[in-house]
Amino acid sequence: MSARIPLNSGAYQARSLIANAQRSINLYLEANPPETEPPVPFTLYPRPGLKLLSHAPTFGIGRCVYCDTQGNLYAVAGQTVYYIDTSFNYVAIGQIAAGTSIVSMSDNGTTVLLVDGTTAGYLIDIQSKAFSTISDPNFFGGNLVSYVRTVFVLNHPGTREFYISGSNAVTWDALDFGEKTSSADPLVGAPALNDQIWLLGTKKGEVWYFSGDVNFPFQQLPNVVIEHGVAATYSIGQSDKFLFWLTQDKDGKPWIARGAADYSVVKVSTLRWMMRFVSTPNGRTRLATAIR
Repeated sequence: MSARIPLNSGAYQARSLIANAQRSINLYLEANPPETEPPVPFTLYPRPGLKLLSHAPTFGIGRCVYCDTQGNLYAVAGQTVYYIDTSFNYVAIGQIAAGTSIVSMSDNGTTVLLVDGTTAGYLIDIQSKAFSTISDPNFFGGNLVSYVRTVFVLNHPGTREFYISGSNAVTWDALDFGEKTSSADPLVGAPALNDQIWLLGTKKGEVWYFSGDVNFPFQQLPNVVIEHGVAATYSIGQSDKFLFWLTQDKDGKPWIARGAADYSVVKVSTLRWMMRFVSTPNGRTRLATAIR
């Protein structure tokens, strides 16, 4: 009878089969308290895997999947924007500019707003699925679009500014903007958390709250400065009451930051960073970085 080999790691696979041929798939790892003298150090619980539903009909990089507030599903593959029905059939509804950047979408219940990191912007009518391009001169595009208190919120790419739409509308006023003042670095994104806007720059950030002022409805929250900037534009994400993004310390070492509703930021990653010289086939030596 073969001896039992206790598994002691999660979804991990070594680079070399000689070093380790084991692989764990769709398992959740839970450590057993050593004081209970368990027969194995870890228990692995099965988790659901992925099921292929359909393929995009045209070739292209997958840039976004978004479910609006009415339950409609959209996707962007390459330059094509699709509506995906309940049977997972793709219906092409529009085209955006060529590119490979991540696409961000948000909606106000009647209209979906789409941005791709350029100065362009696009609209989808939720009821009719009609697709259109924004031509307003007061619209500046953005990397990330959020929806807070009846308005869309976007960063103005390459600046410290963010701007908003009209209330329950997709209109744009040249005076409806604010500016990050905690530091001079450009604004990367303006995600919403707990009904507030986190203005995250490349070095620092700050938080603005909804004041309801008739001239401009958002105001900066006093004495709150986020000391960790965004090292990768499209790393900003949200889950429950937390924001996540890739940042780096003063030496350039990357780590994943988690921002909470109490404005605290903690490290939640185990990324390992290193810098080294590498030789290329043509004999040149280059400085390279790697994240593990």
